[in-house]
Amino acid sequence: MKHRQPRSSGRIPKDNEQGGALIFVMVIAAVMLFIAGMTISVAVQTRRSAARRLHGKAAFFCAELALERARPLIAANETSWGTALAAGGFASWLPADDCPGTGGYTYQVTIRDNADDTDQTTDADSTIIVDAQVQQAGVAVASISGVVQTGGTTIMAGYTTQAGQGAQKAGNK
Repeated sequence: MKHRQPRSSGRIPKDNEQGGALIFVMVIAAVMLFIAGMTISVAVQTRRSAARRLHGKAAFFCAELALERARPLIAANETSWGTALAAGGFASWLPADDCPGTGGYTYQVTIRDNADDTDQTTDADSTIIVDAQVQQAGVAVASISGVVQTGGTTIMAGYTTQAGQGAQKAGNK
């Protein structure tokens, strides 16, 4: 019996050609893994950003709710403003509560005197500044302020212009 030699293409592989396809496939796989990783990273960051934006809006709406609940109470308790101002802006009649449907936000409303005189513990013009601070797990997450005015006094009397005067340098006339 004759032994036959396997047929070859007649080409002898060179040492530098062995494994070239494997290296090419590994480079392509690494590039694809990098792209997949970056895509996942961007998706996670986008999701976190959207969650922060949603929580920020919920906290802001909670602060607005606090101001809306506080306004009639503050106006009705004008005779107690001095006591509250002397106590650092806190009073038992000022609302402090949970915001419904916000996932654990609570608010606290305080008052402070506007710049009607040099004594910040008494009010001279029936105008008070209301601050609503929103917290979640004891950490402040939002705060807004508003003004409650009673008695019909005008705090803007004599106002004609403001510093900065806008882009056209014309002021408020």
